[in-house]
Amino acid sequence: MWNYVYLKAYLDYKEPTEYNGNESYIAKKIMFSDLGWFPINRALEVKDELTEEKEMMDLADSINQNVKN
Repeated sequence: MWNYVYLKAYLDYKEPTEYNGNESYIAKKIMFSDLGWFPINRALEVKDELTEEKEMMDLADSINQNVKN
């Protein structure tokens, strides 16, 4: 959470003409009070872990089916 506060402060002190693409995008979103750039209720790591867990469950189911046959 604090990293986003630091990012906002960083953008406030940096010259807008020196922003890179991501910084420009985020600064514009902040200017219009759009939180679309902020990861609310989603995290890349959690998605990856859930996907990996589902793949493992599918593999286990597949193995069980093969053993039964």
